[in-house]
This record gives sequence, C-alpha cells and structure tokens, in this order.
Amino acid sequence: MVCALAPERFLAGDSGCGPPLGDVDLRIDPPTGTVEVATDRLSPGWIDAHGALQPLPRTADGWWRSGDAGVLTPQGLEILGRRDGAILSGGETVFPEQLEARLRALAQREGWPLQEVLLLGVSEPEWGQRLTALVRPVAGACGVAEQGAALIHALELAVMAWPVAERPRRWLLCDTLAPSPTGKWQRSHWQRWLASLEADQTPLP
Repeated sequence: MVCALAPERFLAGDSGCGPPLGDVDLRIDPPTGTVEVATDRLSPGWIDAHGALQPLPRTADGWWRSGDAGVLTPQGLEILGRRDGAILSGGETVFPEQLEARLRALAQREGWPLQEVLLLGVSEPEWGQRLTALVRPVAGACGVAEQGAALIHALELAVMAWPVAERPRRWLLCDTLAPSPTGKWQRSHWQRWLASLEADQTPLP
C-alpha cells in the first residue's frame, strides 16, 4: 500500500488513490508515464520455482517501476491503467481500463442497463489500433438483443464528444461477457473470442 484516499473523498466518488503515505515517494517517468515508487517497505524480490531469490527490478537510482501508468495531482495519485494494457491509436496512448470505468460510471449515472463492458485494441492499418467494445446488458423482460441495441445506441451517442482515438470503432453484444472468478479481465481470452467471431464473419472466397 503506497497511497490512501480519505473516506469522505471515496464516498464523494473520487476515483483517485489519494496522496502517498508518509514513508513513500512517488514519481512519474516522463517518457512512459509509468508510476515509480521508493520506500523501505518494498519487497527485496520473490522466490522462483527453484527456491532462488529473484531481486525486484529497479531503476539505476533505486526506484521500483510499478507497471501502472498514472499522473500526480495536488490531490494525489491517479492511475490511468496498466502499461501493458495500453494501446497506441493514431499516435495517442489509450488506456482501455480508464475508458471502461468512465463508461460504467456514465451508465450508472444515466440508469442504463450495462452489466459489463470491455474494450479491446484491434489492429487497423491507418491508426495502428482502434478500440472494439464488447457489451453485455443487464437481462430484462424484453430480452438481451433488444435491450442491447438500445444500450449500444446510447453509448455511441455518449462517446461522440470523446477524442477519436478513445471512441470504439465497433460495438458488439456479448451475452457471455464476464470477468474471471477473481474479478480480473482475461483480455487474451476475449481477444481470441473476437478473432474467432471475425473469422466466422469473413466471406468465403
């Protein structure tokens, strides 16, 4: 634990992590936006399968590179997403996790029946990658397909003001969309699901 958000800020809907704890220093690596941490509480490393200690990777001056991208504000640390989950679209670095959180918050505020949403980067010749959105609506009396079409239309309209690189190019209904039992998204699984869907839709020569 390197930051703490005051309870009143959390209850007010603040999405940040709060300021760093007293024995923690944070900085942002300018070229990559990676959050780097310095504290005496960092683990020296981990034990591998052979029982040997593997040291924690650090920068030349002793800071640990977290793997998260973020920004430091007067209110504390804001996490943008995992560096390994970012995509490059039209020269812009886009963090799908951040956009997913924005969509979930929007749906909750507007009362839209959004159960799950997952954004995946798909190769695109001109842009490098563009986002595809997988959407699972809350099942209702009128059925997933009918509710899903209305939900996707509302989401498409809502993101029109977003930068182009952040707007999904495609929106697809997926009634099996769900995170793993631990609450984590297995993005590689859903990338394969999307690839198989696109392969099935490719016209035969």
